[in-house]
Amino acid sequence: MKTYTADELKNVLKKHKLWMSDEPEGEKADLSEANLSGADLSEANLSGADLRWANLSWANLSGADLSEANLSGANLREANLSGASDSSVCRMDFGGWSICIRSKETSIGCQKHTNEKWLEWTPDSPEIKQMHENASEWWKIHQEAVKAAIRVVMNKSKQGDSK
Repeated sequence: MKTYTADELKNVLKKHKLWMSDEPEGEKADLSEANLSGADLSEANLSGADLRWANLSWANLSGADLSEANLSGANLREANLSGASDSSVCRMDFGGWSICIRSKETSIGCQKHTNEKWLEWTPDSPEIKQMHENASEWWKIHQEAVKAAIRVVMNKSKQGDSK
Protein backbone atom coordinates (compact mmCIF):
# COMPACT_ATOMS: atom_id res chain seq x y z
CA MET A 1 0.00 0.00 0.00
CA LYS A 2 1.44 3.34 -1.03
CA THR A 3 1.58 6.05 1.60
CA TYR A 4 1.48 9.69 0.51
CA THR A 5 3.02 12.67 2.24
CA ALA A 6 0.77 15.71 2.57
CA ASP A 7 2.67 17.40 -0.28
CA GLU A 8 2.41 14.34 -2.55
CA LEU A 9 -1.32 14.09 -1.90
CA LYS A 10 -1.74 17.81 -2.56
CA ASN A 11 0.05 17.35 -5.90
CA VAL A 12 -2.18 14.40 -6.87
CA LEU A 13 -5.28 16.48 -6.06
CA LYS A 14 -3.93 19.47 -7.99
CA LYS A 15 -3.33 17.33 -11.11
CA HIS A 16 -6.77 15.74 -10.68
CA LYS A 17 -8.39 19.18 -10.58
CA LEU A 18 -6.61 20.04 -13.85
CA TRP A 19 -7.77 16.70 -15.32
CA MET A 20 -11.35 17.55 -14.34
CA SER A 21 -10.96 20.81 -16.31
CA ASP A 22 -9.58 18.94 -19.35
CA GLU A 23 -6.21 20.65 -18.97
CA PRO A 24 -3.37 18.83 -20.81
CA GLU A 25 -1.15 18.69 -17.71
CA GLY A 26 -3.97 17.19 -15.69
CA GLU A 27 -4.07 13.59 -14.54
CA LYS A 28 -6.89 11.52 -13.09
CA ALA A 29 -6.21 10.74 -9.44
CA ASP A 30 -5.15 7.13 -9.04
CA LEU A 31 -5.18 6.52 -5.32
CA SER A 32 -6.00 2.85 -5.64
CA GLU A 33 -4.51 0.76 -2.86
CA ALA A 34 -3.22 3.92 -1.17
CA ASN A 35 -2.90 4.21 2.58
CA LEU A 36 -4.84 7.40 3.24
CA SER A 37 -5.76 6.55 6.82
CA GLY A 38 -6.31 9.77 8.73
CA ALA A 39 -5.69 11.94 5.64
CA ASP A 40 -7.32 15.35 5.44
CA LEU A 41 -9.28 15.24 2.19
CA SER A 42 -11.91 17.73 3.32
CA GLU A 43 -13.41 19.71 0.44
CA ALA A 44 -11.27 17.70 -2.03
CA ASN A 45 -12.58 17.18 -5.55
CA LEU A 46 -12.27 13.41 -5.94
CA SER A 47 -14.94 13.16 -8.62
CA GLY A 48 -14.07 10.23 -10.88
CA ALA A 49 -10.96 9.35 -8.85
CA ASP A 50 -9.74 5.77 -8.54
CA LEU A 51 -9.90 4.91 -4.84
CA ARG A 52 -10.22 1.15 -5.23
CA TRP A 53 -8.93 -0.70 -2.16
CA ALA A 54 -7.68 2.55 -0.62
CA ASN A 55 -7.46 2.70 3.16
CA LEU A 56 -9.56 5.75 4.00
CA SER A 57 -10.16 4.79 7.61
CA TRP A 58 -10.34 7.85 9.85
CA ALA A 59 -9.87 10.11 6.81
CA ASN A 60 -11.59 13.48 6.78
CA LEU A 61 -13.72 13.49 3.63
CA SER A 62 -16.13 16.16 4.86
CA GLY A 63 -17.38 18.25 1.98
CA ALA A 64 -15.42 16.16 -0.55
CA ASP A 65 -16.83 15.50 -4.02
CA LEU A 66 -16.92 11.71 -4.37
CA SER A 67 -19.29 11.61 -7.32
CA GLU A 68 -18.32 8.86 -9.77
CA ALA A 69 -15.28 7.96 -7.64
CA ASN A 70 -14.49 4.26 -7.66
CA LEU A 71 -14.60 3.21 -4.00
CA SER A 72 -14.75 -0.54 -4.62
CA GLY A 73 -13.04 -2.32 -1.76
CA ALA A 74 -12.13 0.94 -0.03
CA ASN A 75 -11.94 0.95 3.76
CA LEU A 76 -14.17 3.80 4.93
CA ARG A 77 -14.26 2.72 8.57
CA GLU A 78 -14.72 5.79 10.79
CA ALA A 79 -14.16 8.14 7.83
CA ASN A 80 -15.83 11.53 8.17
CA LEU A 81 -18.21 11.74 5.20
CA SER A 82 -20.33 14.62 6.52
CA GLY A 83 -21.31 16.95 3.74
CA ALA A 84 -19.55 14.87 1.09
CA SER A 85 -21.32 15.09 -2.27
CA ASP A 86 -21.87 11.35 -2.31
CA SER A 87 -22.01 10.87 1.44
CA SER A 88 -24.70 8.24 1.02
CA VAL A 89 -22.09 5.52 0.84
CA CYS A 90 -22.13 2.21 2.63
CA ARG A 91 -19.24 -0.21 2.32
CA MET A 92 -19.42 -3.83 3.44
CA ASP A 93 -17.78 -7.18 2.81
CA PHE A 94 -19.85 -10.35 2.74
CA GLY A 95 -18.68 -13.81 1.83
CA GLY A 96 -15.58 -12.68 -0.03
CA TRP A 97 -17.16 -9.89 -2.06
CA SER A 98 -16.80 -6.21 -1.39
CA ILE A 99 -19.94 -4.09 -1.60
CA CYS A 100 -20.13 -0.34 -2.17
CA ILE A 101 -23.62 1.14 -2.01
CA ARG A 102 -24.36 4.64 -3.24
CA SER A 103 -27.56 6.58 -3.64
CA LYS A 104 -28.21 5.36 -7.21
CA GLU A 105 -25.96 2.35 -7.81
CA THR A 106 -24.28 -0.51 -6.01
CA SER A 107 -21.13 -2.46 -6.79
CA ILE A 108 -20.79 -6.02 -5.58
CA GLY A 109 -17.42 -7.40 -6.55
CA CYS A 110 -16.90 -6.23 -10.13
CA GLN A 111 -20.64 -6.00 -10.82
CA LYS A 112 -22.02 -2.43 -10.84
CA HIS A 113 -25.76 -1.94 -11.38
CA THR A 114 -28.54 0.44 -10.41
CA ASN A 115 -30.05 0.00 -6.97
CA GLU A 116 -33.44 -0.65 -8.57
CA LYS A 117 -32.03 -3.71 -10.36
CA TRP A 118 -30.37 -5.09 -7.22
CA LEU A 119 -33.63 -4.64 -5.31
CA GLU A 120 -35.67 -6.53 -7.91
CA TRP A 121 -33.26 -9.44 -8.50
CA THR A 122 -33.69 -12.80 -6.77
CA PRO A 123 -31.20 -15.69 -6.57
CA ASP A 124 -32.99 -17.19 -9.58
CA SER A 125 -32.71 -14.08 -11.75
CA PRO A 126 -30.71 -14.79 -14.92
CA GLU A 127 -28.67 -11.63 -14.31
CA ILE A 128 -27.49 -12.97 -10.94
CA LYS A 129 -26.77 -16.46 -12.30
CA GLN A 130 -24.57 -15.00 -15.07
CA MET A 131 -22.40 -13.01 -12.65
CA HIS A 132 -20.43 -15.87 -11.10
CA GLU A 133 -20.82 -19.59 -10.59
CA ASN A 134 -21.56 -19.04 -6.87
CA ALA A 135 -23.56 -15.82 -7.25
CA SER A 136 -27.03 -17.38 -6.84
CA GLU A 137 -26.05 -19.13 -3.62
CA TRP A 138 -24.32 -15.99 -2.33
CA TRP A 139 -27.34 -13.82 -3.21
CA LYS A 140 -29.67 -16.31 -1.51
CA ILE A 141 -27.70 -15.89 1.74
CA HIS A 142 -26.93 -12.16 1.64
CA GLN A 143 -29.65 -10.48 -0.44
CA GLU A 144 -31.85 -9.40 2.46
CA ALA A 145 -28.99 -7.62 4.28
CA VAL A 146 -27.71 -6.04 1.07
CA LYS A 147 -31.19 -4.91 0.01
CA ALA A 148 -31.83 -3.44 3.47
CA ALA A 149 -28.57 -1.47 3.27
CA ILE A 150 -29.45 -0.26 -0.24
CA ARG A 151 -32.81 1.00 1.02
CA VAL A 152 -31.14 2.83 3.94
CA VAL A 153 -28.65 4.56 1.64
CA MET A 154 -31.36 5.48 -0.86
CA ASN A 155 -33.55 6.91 1.94
CA LYS A 156 -30.63 8.83 3.42
CA SER A 157 -29.94 10.33 -0.01
CA LYS A 158 -33.59 11.37 -0.43
CA GLN A 159 -33.55 13.04 2.99
CA GLY A 160 -30.39 14.92 2.05
CA ASP A 161 -31.94 16.07 -1.24
CA SER A 162 -34.98 17.49 0.55
CA LYS A 163 -32.89 19.73 2.84
